[in-house]
Amino acid sequence: MRYPKILKFPSLLLLIALLISGCSVLPETTPNQLYRLPAPGIKAIDAPLQPVVLSVLPPAAGRLLGSDSIVVWPHGNQVSVYGGARWYEDAPAMLQSAWIEAIQQSAIVSHVSADRQGVDYQLTSELRDFHIVYTDGTPLAVMRVDLVLQDSASGERLATTQLQASQAANNESVDAVVNALGIAAENVNQALVQWLYLMLER
Repeated sequence: MRYPKILKFPSLLLLIALLISGCSVLPETTPNQLYRLPAPGIKAIDAPLQPVVLSVLPPAAGRLLGSDSIVVWPHGNQVSVYGGARWYEDAPAMLQSAWIEAIQQSAIVSHVSADRQGVDYQLTSELRDFHIVYTDGTPLAVMRVDLVLQDSASGERLATTQLQASQAANNESVDAVVNALGIAAENVNQALVQWLYLMLER
């Protein structure tokens, strides 16, 4: 007759200790380094502010651009993300916050926020590009966004535009490409404020 195999006493103690402590024998994963965009540095426009309340919605985006991944197009039709590095929040929410801060700094409207209620106008958008692309071996940050200014009461489209910017990175490190994306985003911030000012002044 065969009897069940019985664990020796030291092995049994080790198994119990692992179960109680919740220890894992699997290798630990390397945590992601989190990045953010630099704070906007917009100067107030020397003109009377428009007495309107503006709502800025997060841009619509595809699955990858709408995530917290830092996207790169390394070669041809290949699409990838930087391993071990992420935005500190999803890109649309991060850009929404940056745009609200830039408009606040510009002082072109009496109030701007993410609220959808009790507003005169809404700024909606779609993020087309926000990634690194390699051009002749050099990483280039590109950003492109479609913007729509709407009357919040009627939903009428009052104005549309497409803003884009690019910036070469100093090298291939993650820090360098994030810095390049930050410069491209700041250039879009500047253009956004100028466009909004002209549209609201009409």
